[in-house]
Amino acid sequence: MIEQTEQIIIDTRITDQWGVDWSAMEIVRDFLQNFYDANPINDIKIIIKKRTVTVHAPAEFDYKSLIYLGSDKGNEDIGQYGEGFKAATLNAMRNHHCIVHVHIKDKLLEFYFQEEEIGDTLKKVIMCRLKTVPAINGSKLILTNCSAEIVEEFKFGLNYFYYPENALFGTQITKSRNDIFIYRSLYDDKGYVFYRKLLRSKLDVPLVIVCNRRYKSIDEKIKHDRDRKAFNEKVLELLLRYVLKQVWYEAIIPLLEPWWANGHMILRILSSGYRHQHYSFPDNYYAKHSRAEIRDYEMQMKVDQLEREFQKKGDIQCPGYMAKLGMKNATSIIRERMAEIKRRHHTLYTRKPTELEVKALNLLKDYIKNIDSILTHRYSHAHYTIGDSEEIVGQLRVERSYRSNDIFLSKYFFLKSFSKALAILIHEWSHIYGFDGSRTFTDALTALMAGIIKQRHHLDEIEEKWNNLSRQIRAEQGNSQDIPQMHLLVDKLSEDQKAQLLKSIPEDELLKLMEKEKIELLER
Repeated sequence: MIEQTEQIIIDTRITDQWGVDWSAMEIVRDFLQNFYDANPINDIKIIIKKRTVTVHAPAEFDYKSLIYLGSDKGNEDIGQYGEGFKAATLNAMRNHHCIVHVHIKDKLLEFYFQEEEIGDTLKKVIMCRLKTVPAINGSKLILTNCSAEIVEEFKFGLNYFYYPENALFGTQITKSRNDIFIYRSLYDDKGYVFYRKLLRSKLDVPLVIVCNRRYKSIDEKIKHDRDRKAFNEKVLELLLRYVLKQVWYEAIIPLLEPWWANGHMILRILSSGYRHQHYSFPDNYYAKHSRAEIRDYEMQMKVDQLEREFQKKGDIQCPGYMAKLGMKNATSIIRERMAEIKRRHHTLYTRKPTELEVKALNLLKDYIKNIDSILTHRYSHAHYTIGDSEEIVGQLRVERSYRSNDIFLSKYFFLKSFSKALAILIHEWSHIYGFDGSRTFTDALTALMAGIIKQRHHLDEIEEKWNNLSRQIRAEQGNSQDIPQMHLLVDKLSEDQKAQLLKSIPEDELLKLMEKEKIELLER
């Protein structure tokens, strides 16, 4: 029994209609935060006897700030109490029928409801009976008639706050340089998220995630959080995106194995991080492919077939984003197989130009130099690769990066007429200005065509040199089976086919050929 000497009654102006509705956890956390902010953690004592809870610590609160709503609070105040204490008191009294006392030095505050007529309605107002009593050291919160929920939350007690010896923290599994720590939870199905040294959210995975660094976007969302509801799922996910991108997750993923198959927000966030880390998953798990990322029908068929093979083996299907964490995925496996086939294909069926082919290329390059010296200089150190077929060359060109110095030509390039070979090389070189169909590409081709017209008096001499080199290259290639001898082809044509073939040759080309071979038209 506390001996009293005098008392006064103070109207706090807080009614039971104040629209702040807290859970038992939020009530207890806010009561305890006043003590946590003002005292070393080991100096705070919580005593629970049946339905009575006492919290005692050495720091002395300003009792006036606990009474008046909207009291001024400066940076030097002990404890960071303000509206939070009043809201916790109201919710404890209104929702859980607690009786709240606070003993600070020689002052005892007893809070109770008193009905008052305010306007046309009858409301319950929180009154404070302020007594002068024998002094104690520090500050003491006394709650009697507590509900079972309130008692249970006080048993959880100081676990609501960050300190290295917190009983919730198991083994520390990772940390960053920015006051971010991740611990193994002591429970397999429960975890927690701390932000700025306060427990903000609970998880269903065995992780304790601590972020003592401040983020402006998070603070903006919770700074006016009178009702303690702002730390919702969206804010939690935003915080986890900031935090998880700064930690290495090799130690996190094994703890989440029970969630691999059905997925979890934390796994999804980890997969969206910018770090290219890959965990070594067991081979009996695979990430489901996304049809949206496959536009090729043949590729889709191969991926579907491989996934059926996974299922036949009894492999466990997981969300597609698990592939980004390193889990095997049918799409990536098929693509790698196809890439390997291409690599072997290109190794087997491509080569460097021969000495004669280099001479032929130099002949064309010297001619183009007279037309566009800048373009020629740009490709003075180009790397030429010769493919055994147009298909191989086509694949290589598709895979070529923009503004590349790599030029891919078929071995048949050197057997083409001078005009076609020149046109092909100019076309390939002009890609320095853009892709097919782009304005810069077509403009470059137009300029080069104009240059060719100006230099046309040199064409006959260069064409003759090209044809000589082309004949030597044909001999060098050995008239292999895939390059049939022309006279054999012509011999197999019917008279009608020969006539049709002649009609398909442009008139100017045909006349030049006739002139060259000294063929005269027969008089009818």
